[in-house]
Amino acid sequence: MDNTLASIYDILYSVTQVKDTELANNIIRRLEDSNILDTDEQFVLNTFKNLQEELEQIPSSGVLVSRDPGFSTARLIQESSLEDITKLFIISKRKQNLAAVLLNTSAELSQPGANFDALMDKISEAQIKYNLRDFNENKINTSDLDQIKSKLHEVKEEVKGIPFGIDFVDQLYPGITPGSYNIVAGYTGSLKTTLTLNMCYMGLQHGYNTLYISLEVSKDDVIMNLMALHSLTMGKPVKRSEITKLRYKEPEKFDEILDSLYSLPGKIEVYDETDIDQYSVATFDEIIRKTDKMFKDKFKTKLHHIVLDHAQLLKFDQSKMPKDPYMVVNYFASYFRQKAAKDNYAVTMVSQTSRNGYDYAVKHGGQYLLTGLAEGNELERGSTFVISVYLSDSLKASGQAQIQILKNRYGETMLEPQTTQIRPEYYLVGDGYNATSIQIGPVFDNDEEVVNPFNTETITDLDSLLGGM
Repeated sequence: MDNTLASIYDILYSVTQVKDTELANNIIRRLEDSNILDTDEQFVLNTFKNLQEELEQIPSSGVLVSRDPGFSTARLIQESSLEDITKLFIISKRKQNLAAVLLNTSAELSQPGANFDALMDKISEAQIKYNLRDFNENKINTSDLDQIKSKLHEVKEEVKGIPFGIDFVDQLYPGITPGSYNIVAGYTGSLKTTLTLNMCYMGLQHGYNTLYISLEVSKDDVIMNLMALHSLTMGKPVKRSEITKLRYKEPEKFDEILDSLYSLPGKIEVYDETDIDQYSVATFDEIIRKTDKMFKDKFKTKLHHIVLDHAQLLKFDQSKMPKDPYMVVNYFASYFRQKAAKDNYAVTMVSQTSRNGYDYAVKHGGQYLLTGLAEGNELERGSTFVISVYLSDSLKASGQAQIQILKNRYGETMLEPQTTQIRPEYYLVGDGYNATSIQIGPVFDNDEEVVNPFNTETITDLDSLLGGM
């Protein structure tokens, strides 16, 4: 599938800047008639149309942003390219929709008692509905698409964010960018925290300052997890369990890795639950304000990226507030989404998937649905990008996890998850770019024994090693 590199937000925001009223109305009409928008995209288009009817003219960009903060992160497309990019957006959506129908139909055909003729009719209807040859009255051939893509490359170069360190993900998504609200999802023990820390580490390498709010593991653990990952790029790989030992047995080597981590262009500040007196908007506002001030005072650069790990550990402290987890997650998800849009921070929230969502993934080869996020529809509705990570016993044994892009406002999603390498003992998920060139031995030694310095028990269970990841 082609990567449009443009979202419904980008297109409609750019329409507000168009001087040619006929062109602007033609773009809106094309989107209306396309019959390919998903629920979120249709909601955005309806918001635009309602404003247009209310004002009796194309709304200004300022009015648009005030009505839907999602437009605050939209990119401006040049007027000369807008019509072509809208065409490519619709073509890409048609391909995605057709692929989804084919995938679902294939799954239905494998079920006992499947009505073959009815399913074939469904495929025929989809082929007609999502016809790629006819585009309204215009024909689009391969050379047309190549020209459109070349124009889009100019847009792509302008958008540079924090990469995940996974090649096939970073080819489809321009990275965690200012103003975006992103979700890393997975079930318990699936390495979602590890994936998030890898992305944070890529940010440190690229000069992005991060505030990491950890509600599950201590701030010391977060730093030592990053130290294990950083030891790979130093060319001196040290397993996470060994990092803990170094702290007590070889403090000089421990300090060497820690100092090298802190010498990266980007900096990180970690808060854990011991730093949070009360779970409230005021508390998080104060933490963010203090961190931003610290970065400016100490390093002369601002805070760029906020991470909350994880959403389902949030709560209401006030006695009069409802205790329903669904309401809690939606409340804080809305807060962090608005924080991203209003103050132009990149925000990443780690989220558990629901048990039903996980069970579906188990039965479908690691494939999650967007609705599989636990407890909050605000997580899926308001997000810019949603990525999931799936882990099974067989994947663990082979040193792999499955990654899937569930939502991507800037381009393609992934219907089928893809595998990427994992090295949990070094807190590595993905290609790691610099990290993977280091020879670090087999995934797990048969006689590996992880020592816990805080008690006398030894840990031999792999699931224990993966705890808190």
